[in-house]
Amino acid sequence: MLTFGSRQQKPEVKQLLGDNHSYIRGNIATRGPCPGLNALANQGYLPRNGNNITLSEVETALMSALHMDKPLASALTNSLKPLVHKDKTFNLADMRQHNIIEHDASFTRLDFRQGDNYTFQPLMLQALLADADGGPVTVKSLAKTYVRRLCVAFEYGGDRGEVVEGADGYVLHGGEVSGGGFEE
Repeated sequence: MLTFGSRQQKPEVKQLLGDNHSYIRGNIATRGPCPGLNALANQGYLPRNGNNITLSEVETALMSALHMDKPLASALTNSLKPLVHKDKTFNLADMRQHNIIEHDASFTRLDFRQGDNYTFQPLMLQALLADADGGPVTVKSLAKTYVRRLCVAFEYGGDRGEVVEGADGYVLHGGEVSGGGFEE
C-alpha cells in the first residue's frame, strides 16, 4: 500500500505544499481516470479542486507524497504534456481523453468505448483481487488481470496496446505496473 507523506518532507516542499494533507474526496466531475493523481488531489498534494494544475506541481507531488526520485517523477510528469493548456496548466478531467493518459485495459476503470472511463468500478477491483487466487496481489496476478482486461478491450474494438516479451516484459499499461528493473 502507498503511504502518503510518510517520510520527512524537505523544507522547500513543505513550504510549497503546506501541512494539510487530510483526505477530502473531490467531486467526480473534476476527476480523471488516474487513481494516483486523483488521490494526490484528494490529499491536497495537488489542487483539491482538480483544476489548473501545473506540471511542476505534479512532479513535486510525486516526489513528496510518493517519494519518487526526480528522474522518475519527471518521466511520469512528461506524459501529461499533451494535456497542458495555453496557460501551462491542465485539469484532472482532461485526462479522460482517450490514449493520452487514459488507456484501454485499465484495471479499475471501464474502457473509453464502454462509456464512463474515469469512475472507479468496485467489481473490477474485486476481479483484480480474484486474479490473485486468495493470495497477495503480485506481478504475476497483475499480469493475469492485464491479459483479462486486454481481451475485454479487444472485444470493444480497443487498441492493440504494447506487448513486450522476456524477463522485463511485465509491462502493464500506463505505469500501473512495470516489471522492468525492480528487485524482489
